[in-house]
Amino acid sequence: HFIVTSGLKGLVSVGMQPLPLPLATIKIQVFNDNVPADGTYEADAERGLAGFTGNLSDVLGPVTTDYYGNALCTVYKHGTGGRMLYGTDGKPVVDTTRSTGKCTSDASGVITIPNLGPNRYGATVSPPAGQSGWVQTTTLEGGHDHDIWVQEGDTGLDTEFIKGAEPVPATQFGFVRVRALPTSSATGEIKGVAVAGLPY
Repeated sequence: HFIVTSGLKGLVSVGMQPLPLPLATIKIQVFNDNVPADGTYEADAERGLAGFTGNLSDVLGPVTTDYYGNALCTVYKHGTGGRMLYGTDGKPVVDTTRSTGKCTSDASGVITIPNLGPNRYGATVSPPAGQSGWVQTTTLEGGHDHDIWVQEGDTGLDTEFIKGAEPVPATQFGFVRVRALPTSSATGEIKGVAVAGLPY
């Protein structure tokens, strides 16, 4: 913000941030929520699920491109010292051997979506194509999508989830596999009383 005093004439210089603000990364942990199935990520017990796809949206609709205008999760070439390489057109050079155009979880169950600007994103995660029977156990206020508020330079990691403050993905999606109950001749019942129902 700046103030122009009344009666001032001519050009007014307004100082801006001279360098580009650092881009942000979103990290999403996808895990098999079965130790126990409680909608909470037990970091030392529940294994990550590979091959799950992450999608983002914002207030304008689906977010399909990164800051540079390429598909989300595009991999760029880097040179010595880890600096991104740019072509003669001034755009970053895409590593065509590693870019898939999809944001999928790796072997440890982490979806990494880099090169994002600050925003409020809504994330959803879906199981691999052809794998039926997965049910999402985690919700945010009952919805399947999860709000992610991203600031400049965000790493996507958080140190508040684990007792030892180890960095883990700030957003977590749990899934369980639907399984048939074993057939048995045993019988039984569960009885109880609903004292109160307090819907949100």
